[in-house]
Amino acid sequence: ITEVTDSRSYSAIDVNNGIFTIKYTVDLKNAYSANILFTLSTTPGNYSLNTECTDYPLVTVSTKADGFVTGGGFIIPTNSGGTIGGAPVNGFKNNFGFNFKFNKAGKPQGNWNTIIRRREGLAEVVYQVKSNIASDLVITKMSNTSYRADLKYTSANFQNLTCSLCPVDANNGIVIVSVYDNGEPGALIDSILISIRDRKNNLWYTSHFPGSHSAGQNSDVQLLNKGNIQIHTQGGPAAKLAAPEITATLLPVEFNIKAIPNPTTTAFEVQLQSDNSRDKMQLRVTDLTGRTVQTFNNLRSGQVLRIGDNYHAGIYIVELMQGEKRKVIKLVKL
Repeated sequence: ITEVTDSRSYSAIDVNNGIFTIKYTVDLKNAYSANILFTLSTTPGNYSLNTECTDYPLVTVSTKADGFVTGGGFIIPTNSGGTIGGAPVNGFKNNFGFNFKFNKAGKPQGNWNTIIRRREGLAEVVYQVKSNIASDLVITKMSNTSYRADLKYTSANFQNLTCSLCPVDANNGIVIVSVYDNGEPGALIDSILISIRDRKNNLWYTSHFPGSHSAGQNSDVQLLNKGNIQIHTQGGPAAKLAAPEITATLLPVEFNIKAIPNPTTTAFEVQLQSDNSRDKMQLRVTDLTGRTVQTFNNLRSGQVLRIGDNYHAGIYIVELMQGEKRKVIKLVKL
């Protein structure tokens, strides 16, 4: 058990819409690490917390990557999104291949390569996104036969293979991937979620929209049509250590909706929370006239939605519904 004690001073500039967020990375023992996110609410105009604050956050404990992850194959998106996503991509093959490992010095190494096809007018246009800069890897054991890996690649290169004279204004992007190895063979068993952001951090492409790379969520991944994912947790320095059993007791999660940043000039990251994992959730966005701007159905607790990229400046009302429960917040687009 690790106790985190923190005392610091902060001013109004550190608080976003009455919310002050602190993220801690806590080293546990050898092969384990944990990320803890504390969110402290303050009274608007009063940014002083003089009393003891005890928070019970969700702690995600994962093994540090001590093996390697590799995979390849293709999916056929049905609900892609992003700058080049949507209907022009849906129904076309998205090929991918990747590898990720840590060298003897503990530095990440790996490559990412994907081919994205889409319809532009009457032609089929092919894009390629490559990176040889492996950044982050976390492997989580889901069950005795299933593992999840979350990978990140940076300095991604974008290219239009159909038109060599058509540059893609997106280079130096980021590729975020979540994969599940559910055993062999991989076809129609293993799954993947691909999200690619351009150099301005705009969502350039996602294989499923709204895709979520949140820990523990797998509703947005897509089964491989062909190919295989292999997640190996043996062979690295931590493989020699006996992995202890981890038992976690989760406290009930309050029915709530959070938007960060708010206000914003770009997009909102909206996080959904509920202790009810059975019933689906619905979200509706309206403007001050009551006009519906956007709706989402069949949502689950823990999902993170990116909304508001195309919203005009103004105030919007977001309503989250699940059964008889209802939560409303305001969004401010500058």
